Amino acid sequence: MILSMEEIQQAPLREHGYPYKVLWIIIKTYTDKVGLHGWNFEKNKPLWFQLGGEEPTTTPVLDPLTPGAYSIPDYVDFPSYVIIPGMGCYIIEAVWDAGSWQIYLTVK
Repeated sequence: MILSMEEIQQAPLREHGYPYKVLWIIIKTYTDKVGLHGWNFEKNKPLWFQLGGEEPTTTPVLDPLTPGAYSIPDYVDFPSYVIIPGMGCYIIEAVWDAGSWQIYLTVK
């Protein structure tokens, strides 16, 4: 995924960077927690996440038993922000008991 810093800077600067809206979705039949984390792999600095109205953290947890919102019957939704400090290459990872998922994010 590639984002432009110009697009990200449309949002107001916060303590840890610019918030970028992300919606995490988990199938409703999955009931275990999912941990998120991300980092700039060039500078080895963490990304911050803000789920709903919670305080920003570098280690958020998505709990399908207490979702942030419902949009369709088979899935639970977690509206959030990934707070991006600036240009660079990032990895965002979701981890659960049975596995993990990664996405690479380039901000230029």
